[in-house]
Amino acid sequence: MTTLAKIEANQRNAELSTGPRTVEHGIFVAVPVVPGECPRQWEVHRAGVVESLAPVGLLEVNLAERAALVLWRLQRLPGTRPRRSLVERNEPGQRSR
Repeated sequence: MTTLAKIEANQRNAELSTGPRTVEHGIFVAVPVVPGECPRQWEVHRAGVVESLAPVGLLEVNLAERAALVLWRLQRLPGTRPRRSLVERNEPGQRSR
């Protein structure tokens, strides 16, 4: 049986290991755009990723949307910002490789 002291210690450790990091970089937030980011840039990024992947069917559309969100969130991490966005690298209608 777990003691009350052990439970409290686990809760304190969980707060230290997950709380501040989420606030610091926003990788796990539920919304795509966090304070300090431009909603228009998110929309341009999302549309560019989806267009580049040219999804066919509901499953591919959902996967393309998910890929856009993951790439957007990864850019928040230190040292992972690309020099140019995916939209700038590909001409409209050109599939990324």
